[in-house]
Amino acid sequence: MTASPETVATPNNNIDELSRLVNLPLRPQSVLWELRRLGGNTNPEVPGPTDWEITAVLIYSQSDAEKVAAAAAKIELPVADDLELKEWFPEQIKTAATKINRYRADAYFRSPYYNGGLFRFGVTGYFVLQLFTT
Repeated sequence: MTASPETVATPNNNIDELSRLVNLPLRPQSVLWELRRLGGNTNPEVPGPTDWEITAVLIYSQSDAEKVAAAAAKIELPVADDLELKEWFPEQIKTAATKINRYRADAYFRSPYYNGGLFRFGVTGYFVLQLFTT
């Protein structure tokens, strides 16, 4: 299934499909992601029925994870943050969720996804990219 604003994907592991929706400056070893509509058709407020969210677990080797973190930190230093853990997140993220750093995700933006963040779990190779259209 090809993910697009017309279809909402259940968690998907296709890196190539994800790379058509967002920029991947460094190709992860593996991914798990979903695309979902925000709001409902009866709600004209933001987020509304034309707003979308991509949440992607990006798994890098340790050396690539350090490159990703260093590149993101050049834009702005990371800040400690929380993130709602999705049921489908890998167990490694759930156990490392005590220390989450949020980076700016500018390098991953691709129209229409221009808002969001990149979250790193401890010093692992696990990141969560969360981008929005709003």
